[in-house]
Amino acid sequence: MRQYSQMKQGATKFSLVDGPSYNDRTLGLSGEFLDLLIPFTIDKDGILDINFTNGFVESTIEREGGCPAPANECKLAIRICGSNHLVRGLGNNFKTYIRAWRNLGSGSPINIYIPGAVVKVQQTLAEYVQDYQTYEVSNKPPPSDNFFGGTPSNKYYTAYCFSQPMTITTREEGQTKYITLRSIFENY
Repeated sequence: MRQYSQMKQGATKFSLVDGPSYNDRTLGLSGEFLDLLIPFTIDKDGILDINFTNGFVESTIEREGGCPAPANECKLAIRICGSNHLVRGLGNNFKTYIRAWRNLGSGSPINIYIPGAVVKVQQTLAEYVQDYQTYEVSNKPPPSDNFFGGTPSNKYYTAYCFSQPMTITTREEGQTKYITLRSIFENY
């Protein structure tokens, strides 16, 4: 008789992450802003890029008055969904975002100075589980017993956070600038 193993899942373990994020009004409740992690992706070759989803383009790159820097102090509830991946290169959407944020020309060079590592995470739905609050009151039930939602188009609110900081370089007004991107995990 052949036996099959079963995956046993325990209770969902939440961690908090403070990492590059943005504010998206299109998904917020009652028109309020919703903090979301910048939807970083990484491919099998280690190319870090951005998946333009959830109004990220509208909320960031195409905003009138310029593209804002990544938001700070977000403290988002997440669960870790994978292992570390070394960043070996930068994708076109990532470079487009950095150029818009730093107000650089379209051909301006952006290079990795110190490669980082990223880990896949899934963000919880803010109306059920959020930052340091011990309870949330909602008008509708959670979509599942692990408090995650989303759709295939937004990859179920998955993104990559920096498990090791990454430093990139840009050329601004004839000088090299060093930009370090990082995430800080609590309860990881």
